[in-house]
Amino acid sequence: MKGENFCNLHEWEKLTKIGPWAFVLPGHYFQSAGAHRYLLSKYVYGSSPFTINANVQFSLNSNINSFGVQPINAGFVLGWKMQGNNFSYYHLLITGSRLMLERVGGSGGNHAADFIHLDYGAPFFISDKQSHEFSIHVLENSIEVAVDNRFQYQFSRPIDLVGMVGLRPWRSRMRCNRFEVVEKEYASFSRSWNTFRNC
Repeated sequence: MKGENFCNLHEWEKLTKIGPWAFVLPGHYFQSAGAHRYLLSKYVYGSSPFTINANVQFSLNSNINSFGVQPINAGFVLGWKMQGNNFSYYHLLITGSRLMLERVGGSGGNHAADFIHLDYGAPFFISDKQSHEFSIHVLENSIEVAVDNRFQYQFSRPIDLVGMVGLRPWRSRMRCNRFEVVEKEYASFSRSWNTFRNC
């Protein structure tokens, strides 16, 4: 069974960091802001079911990065891998008003232009500097997401979702107080929730 705790300083040092990231002591949290910044796991996940539990706070505006009024476009990276000279991944995208899944770099192009939304997603509103608890369960045939102990979202798992996992802030400033990933079997939400969205 594989697992990692990004907020453990010893494990933090083994992560792949693209762009500047800061690990803050005391507090054991990390943060970054802006586009082209990625924080990625040491291990590859997806050959078996796995779960990510995270506490993440988003600052919606930043004078440093001039995000303006555009959607924040932050979220969780799943299935990161190299494809030719470029990388590709799935992204659990948070826009500030919606939660959806997108594919980035799937056609082998530059990730800034090569992306496609795989579904319309579900309403998900966040407030500036509000922390949210995420539980992301990547199962054999589906991905299920709970936010703040409420069921939010369920969609079909892409067949090739195998790779590193992590975070990207893009048009936001992101602070993460918890990020734990572990391979584990998990009972589907749909067995215990009466209402769910299946995209």
